[in-house]
Amino acid sequence: VTCMWRQTAGCSSDGIALEPEKDRLCDFQIPLGASGFCDCDGDGVKSSSEPGYGCDATPGTCRAVCRGIALVEEKVGAQASKGPPRHSLRNLLAVLHQSFGAPLDPADHRLWKAATSAFKKEARTVLKYQKYGRKHPALFEVGGFTEEQMIDPNLRAALAEALTQHSKEDAKRRLLESGAITEVLPGSVFSFRVLTEDFCRFLMEEIQHFHASKLPARRPNSMNNYGII
Repeated sequence: VTCMWRQTAGCSSDGIALEPEKDRLCDFQIPLGASGFCDCDGDGVKSSSEPGYGCDATPGTCRAVCRGIALVEEKVGAQASKGPPRHSLRNLLAVLHQSFGAPLDPADHRLWKAATSAFKKEARTVLKYQKYGRKHPALFEVGGFTEEQMIDPNLRAALAEALTQHSKEDAKRRLLESGAITEVLPGSVFSFRVLTEDFCRFLMEEIQHFHASKLPARRPNSMNNYGII
């Protein structure tokens, strides 16, 4: 993001009392009564070349204002010669924070509202299921299961052997010779077991346990009657 509207408090146009939660992207129509400045280079700091506005004036959109300012091109060239990128973690986090509270583009408001409503509904289901009691809590923990517990041992051995080969052709040949992978359609479709039987059993038991809770289940797609998200 190289252009932003930076909101300030107290009808100030000097860019000091920032309100980052009210920052807006370049194409946002800034209403009369808002104060701040057009941050044309996106660095979060008001320079002498970047116009500020009190509550009695509006830039319309910062895009229109910044088009007439050569500051962006000058700073991009200067920063390119120095090496460091013009994008900072601070600006990235500011935009990310903004996206949690409202759509970055006002035109996406309806879709954003629908997505947040769905997320809230799913989050409530997660909390209710947690309270109901999970059958295998380790399934919901990072590192709850080891690779050995999850991945079929024959597949792991075959992949380890394939990684020692010096070409893709040799690796493919060793995989097929291992017996862990079957070539169903030459060069197109391959069949192999990924998960161990024990891990599959844990997954199925957890799914059945979830269904017993009578909580709403969202399917991966319209043709899936058993999977849940």
